[in-house]
Amino acid sequence: RILVEAGPEGLKEINRMATESLKFQKPSDRFNFIKGKLDIPIKLIGLYEKLEQFASRLDSTGIESVNRELLEKVGTGVTETINFRGEVGESMLSTLFEELFGGKKLFTETFGLLPSFVEVENGIVGEEEIVILESTIDLFEELYGAPRFGIASGSMANTARHALGDILYRFPKQSQIWHDVVDAAMDELGKQGLHKPNKFPLMKAAESYRPIKQGLYVGDTMADYYTAKNAGNEFIFAGVYECVHVAEAAMNAFLDRGSDIVAPTVNDLPMIILYAREQQ
Repeated sequence: RILVEAGPEGLKEINRMATESLKFQKPSDRFNFIKGKLDIPIKLIGLYEKLEQFASRLDSTGIESVNRELLEKVGTGVTETINFRGEVGESMLSTLFEELFGGKKLFTETFGLLPSFVEVENGIVGEEEIVILESTIDLFEELYGAPRFGIASGSMANTARHALGDILYRFPKQSQIWHDVVDAAMDELGKQGLHKPNKFPLMKAAESYRPIKQGLYVGDTMADYYTAKNAGNEFIFAGVYECVHVAEAAMNAFLDRGSDIVAPTVNDLPMIILYAREQQ
C-alpha cells in the first residue's frame, strides 16, 4: 500500500525495475539489484491514516483481498519480486523476517540456509517474553478437566521451541500445529492456501478433542480473528492486545469487529470463563 504513494509514474518505474530483477533467483540478489537505483519520494504525512483505511477494507481472504485492492495499481512485477506467498529462500519478506527473527544460528538450523540479507547473531526471538503463565495453564486444565488445548500458529516449530522453552511441553504434541506442519499437510493433500486465516490450522489443532460443543480460539492479530470467523460457530474468538506493539489500535480493532472476548492477555481468560459460567 505504501508504494501507491509513489504515484502512477513512480509506480511504473518501480514495476519496471522489479520486473528486471526477476532474472535473479535469490530474493537477496533481486533486492540488491534494485537497491539504490530508485529515487522516488513518499509522503509520510497522513500515511498512517491511509494504511488504517486500507487495512479496514481487507477481509478473511488475506493476500487475495490485498491483491484485489492493489494489484492493478502496483503491478505484477512488484508482487512477483516480493513473492508474498513464497517460502523462506524464495520470498523477500519471508526470508528477511526469519533472518531477523531467528538470528544467524537459529535461521540456519531451522531452514538449512545461510542468511542472505542480514547476519545478526541474536534474533528478535531471544528478546520475546513468554506471555502465558504456568499458573494460567494450570487453571485451564482445572476448567476443562484435562489439557484440552493446543496451538495453531504461523511460527515454525523449531523457532517456537526456542522461544517457548519448557512451557511448550504443557501443550499436547498432536495439537501443536505450526507453519511447517501446515506446509507438510498442503504437500500431502495437494492443496494450497491452508495457512491462516484459513481455518485448517485451527481445526487440525482441535481434531483430537472432538466432539467440541464450542471451542475458544485466542489470538492477537486480525488473521487470528478471521481464522476463528472462518471456522464458523464451532469457535468463539478472544482477541488479546496488551503485548501487541500498537495495543490500543489492536484492542479497538477487535472491539470494532465484534470479537466475543477482548482482554489484555491470555492470562485474564480463566477468570472471564469462570465469570461467564457463573452467569449461566
